[in-house]
Amino acid sequence: LMLACEFSDFLDGHIARAYQQVSSVGKILDPMADSLYHVCIFVAFVELGWMPLWALLIIASRDIAVSYLRLLAEQSTGTLAARRSGKLKTAAYSVAQIGAVALFAILGPAGFASILPFVSALLLGLTALAAYTLVEYSLVVLRRLA
Repeated sequence: LMLACEFSDFLDGHIARAYQQVSSVGKILDPMADSLYHVCIFVAFVELGWMPLWALLIIASRDIAVSYLRLLAEQSTGTLAARRSGKLKTAAYSVAQIGAVALFAILGPAGFASILPFVSALLLGLTALAAYTLVEYSLVVLRRLA
């Protein structure tokens, strides 16, 4: 199911660009939908004890803040296109989330428990990446507004 969600998101964006159907609304809603999807998966990871709640709060706060930054940019200086770092973050989320779930399915609970420290460290790395992208988006918007 997760692979289908990721593939449909990729395909949707590819088709929109190929047929020049990219819209300002789509540029805002697509990242919001991606964020909601990934945050929901991270909520499950917190519930399973795979990542701490504070990491989820940083990730969710970043996504909310970037959504507001996009709206602010749209109203004042035009659309804020996705940054390369934001695309990297989304790809990293996708690979890590699918990988963690796949490893759990393959190894089972006991086997997964033996690699949980590694998985948790990886998820904390994603939290740092999220914080970095928030700083980058913020600086871009501040420069535009200056």
